Amino acid sequence: MQLKRRNSGSKQNMNYLIILVLLIVFFATIGIRFIINASLFISGIGKTAVQETGQDDDILLAPELYDIPDATNSANLKISGAAPAESLVILYVNDEEQDRFNVDEDSFESTLSLEEGKNTVYAQTENTKGDRTKDSETFVVYYISKKPELSIDAPGDGTKTNDTEIIVSGTVSKDASVKINLAPVVVGPDGKFSGSVRLREGENLIKVSAQDFAGNEIIKEIKVIFEKDG
Repeated sequence: MQLKRRNSGSKQNMNYLIILVLLIVFFATIGIRFIINASLFISGIGKTAVQETGQDDDILLAPELYDIPDATNSANLKISGAAPAESLVILYVNDEEQDRFNVDEDSFESTLSLEEGKNTVYAQTENTKGDRTKDSETFVVYYISKKPELSIDAPGDGTKTNDTEIIVSGTVSKDASVKINLAPVVVGPDGKFSGSVRLREGENLIKVSAQDFAGNEIIKEIKVIFEKDG
C-alpha cells in the first residue's frame, strides 16, 4: 500500500518537473519574443491614438498682447504681442475678426480699427487643423475723438487789475484734468476748477488747458492787464 503511494507521488513530481521544464523552454524561446511583440503592438496603438487626437505636437499657448491702452483718441490702434513661432494668430475687436496671420517669429505687430466708445480687444491662436483655439486676455479700450468741453468763467478776456495775483476759474467736462499756465489745478466733482496766477506789469497771457484720459486736449487763452496804481 505504501509502495503504491510512493509510486504515485513520484509520478506526480515527475509531471510537475516536466511542466516546469517546458515552461522554462517556452519563455526562453517563444515567450520572450511574444512579450516583446505584444508590448510593441500596445505601444503602437497608444502612439496612433495620440497622433489621431493631435495631443502630442499640437499644444496651444495663448498669445500675449502688450501695452494696450485704456483709452485713445485715434481710431487706429497699433498693437504688438507674442505667440509661438509658426502659429496662426487671429485678432478680434468687439468679437469680430480684424486680422489673421502666421507668426514667423515669436513677436508680431498689427493695426486695429476701433469704434467710437468702448471696444473689446483680444487675440487667439489656432491649431493647424483649425479645430482648437486659445484666447488671450481681453482688453477694454475706449476710443474718444471729441475734445473735452472747457469754459473760463473768470476773469474775462482783457480784464484790467492792479492786483499782483488773480483767480482764474471755470468749468470742464467730466473726467478731464486742467492746467493753468502748465500748473495742474484741482477739479471738483461738479467740473468746477480754480487757480491763482501771479501777474507781471502789463499784459499777461493766461493759458488754460483741459485733457481727457484719451489724450484729447483743448486750450483756451485770455489776456489780463496788470496796471500799478498811479
